[in-house]
Amino acid sequence: MRNKIRIGIVVGVVVVVNALLIYNVSGVISKHTEEVKLPKLALSTGDLVFRNGHGLISRMFQNCSLKEKKYGHTGIVLIKNNLPYVAHVQQDRPGPALKVEPLSHFWNKSICNEGAVYRLDLNNSQKKFFATLLNINLKRNLLFDSKFDMNEHSHVYCSEWIRDLIVESTGDSTYFPISIAGDFKYIAPDNLYLNEHAQLIYNYNKE
Repeated sequence: MRNKIRIGIVVGVVVVVNALLIYNVSGVISKHTEEVKLPKLALSTGDLVFRNGHGLISRMFQNCSLKEKKYGHTGIVLIKNNLPYVAHVQQDRPGPALKVEPLSHFWNKSICNEGAVYRLDLNNSQKKFFATLLNINLKRNLLFDSKFDMNEHSHVYCSEWIRDLIVESTGDSTYFPISIAGDFKYIAPDNLYLNEHAQLIYNYNKE
């Protein structure tokens, strides 16, 4: 019974996300940005950042997490000119899905209730390789994977993209746990931080 519920949740996410992407891409959903004022944070390129939005898509992705349904979207911290940016995969317009924006925008109050930053236990050589792979990806036209197919790497969703980069950087396919609903395997947001490799660095709350 529990597996059937999990399968229903994942299938529901795929259907709803595909439907809502049509509205996003066509401009039906408007966007309002209220930039967040952040304290001075000792962040590094490669840190993982999460957010808990209050929109329907975010809630659907939160429900994909099987252990902690807290965050609905994730990205990678990128330090540019000593300022924290976030590289993340999000399909809200036609074309490439990889976006880079300031962390203060990623956590903007109009879409985000709370967030967090986690640091992975990569060694120095793995960090350098990860940074190299990240820069290569920033120049690619990555497309959003609305089918959530882990076997198709030219199309990715947010947590899958991060998992692929880490696996390539470490050579460890078991670095992150994988969520399973019936025969369907996927990477949920909580897979990326509820593990032995991730350490909490910062908690954000808009209040």
